[in-house]
Amino acid sequence: MVKKRFVYKFILAVFAFALSAPSCVAASDVPSDDIIKAAKEGIVVFLKDSRLSGNQELGFETQVDVDNAELGEGFQIFTIHPDQLLDETNPHDLKDIVFPTGQWEFFVVAGDKVKSLLRVGFVNGKWTPVGIGSSIIAMKMSSLIEAWPKSSGYSYRFIRVYQANADIIELSRNGKILGFIPLNSYFNTDTERRTAQTFAPRNLRQQEEVLKVLRPAVRANIEKYKNRGKSTLERPASSPKGN
Repeated sequence: MVKKRFVYKFILAVFAFALSAPSCVAASDVPSDDIIKAAKEGIVVFLKDSRLSGNQELGFETQVDVDNAELGEGFQIFTIHPDQLLDETNPHDLKDIVFPTGQWEFFVVAGDKVKSLLRVGFVNGKWTPVGIGSSIIAMKMSSLIEAWPKSSGYSYRFIRVYQANADIIELSRNGKILGFIPLNSYFNTDTERRTAQTFAPRNLRQQEEVLKVLRPAVRANIEKYKNRGKSTLERPASSPKGN
């Protein structure tokens, strides 16, 4: 089976957290015309340019799917600064420490089926297509929206915690948060990992349960990279040849 993964086409997409800085980016339920224009350009650049390959990894099984690919619904990515997440001196509500990033995700649809996600980022003062892929997340998001339709008054925020590589959906209705839906399997219990065959979009988690997983994961990753940097600095320089 072909492993479905997010494939970045531009090197700038590697700097995900740099793109997440709020810097004058406001929260919005609807993407602007400039964002939509950039996303449509991404469809051409990433999929319909014949020089690109690896479309199966992006969720497209046939060339017909690629030829018929269209832009679907878009949603803004939110995040949480690690300092706020790890600060336990005050009882934070997740909803109060989440802020919008300079990134949007768009469904890429072919034959009325969601195939992939296309990312648009605010780069060098303009909206730019920066990556495509993550077909597994795309399918999970599609089933989530079907289970909690906007037509019934539900709304959601896509929260990406970069330091934990975690994606979480905050589900609300009429301004009241109903719960959180993790898109990552490590939020599941051992029993759920063994028995779950498909994504369960109605499996709501409460804030305390989500924080219980997120905080140690973020703290461990920060320490890991801090120690990695420290060990690199302390490594002795190589001796010149002949000594």
